[in-house]
Amino acid sequence: MEGLEEKTTITLSSSETSTNPAGPRGEGEESVTGEQEGPPCCASTSSEHDGGGPSTCEPRTGQKLFTCEQCGRSFNHRTNWKRHQLIHAGQKPFTCEQCGRSFNRTDSLKTHQLIHTGEKPFTCEQCGRSFNRRSSWKMHKLIHTGERPFTCEQCGRSFNRRSSWKMHKLIHTGEKPFTCEQCGRSFNHRTSWKRHQLIQSK
Repeated sequence: MEGLEEKTTITLSSSETSTNPAGPRGEGEESVTGEQEGPPCCASTSSEHDGGGPSTCEPRTGQKLFTCEQCGRSFNHRTNWKRHQLIHAGQKPFTCEQCGRSFNRTDSLKTHQLIHTGEKPFTCEQCGRSFNRRSSWKMHKLIHTGERPFTCEQCGRSFNRRSSWKMHKLIHTGEKPFTCEQCGRSFNHRTSWKRHQLIQSK
């Protein structure tokens, strides 16, 4: 029909991912380090971005053009798609110089390095408490707002932490993922499992 945009999804194979993500890149190729490089999102034609291929900018229609062949997850940007490929490849090219721990994302490495420096750049405006992780800071703010964004679909109970929400769902599924290696007893809560471990160790 006239007036309707044609939706095109491009599935890229992992072979297109650079085997050395930290190495030199050609003109127009995006970084897999998590740093957004290249032109900002705009209305330019694809040929202006990376040599006639699909534009790396987010499509106006909200389409996700880059799809992982292994798990089916889709991305708006080739940069994010390439970075995701490292998970399947098991590559962790970004290494902490202080402790040797490696990461598949440069932003994860930077966050990890705050442990060594003791820096806590994210501060709550209401109570002044500081955090070294943005995710912890955002989660903390929910305490002040009273917001509970994670809701159980089965019973409607809401939680302010994703971890609490996931743990709660085990009640409905009956799953008990935490198993004692000594006696084989299983638990649906990590806290119960840890408490049991202390009893067994006495």
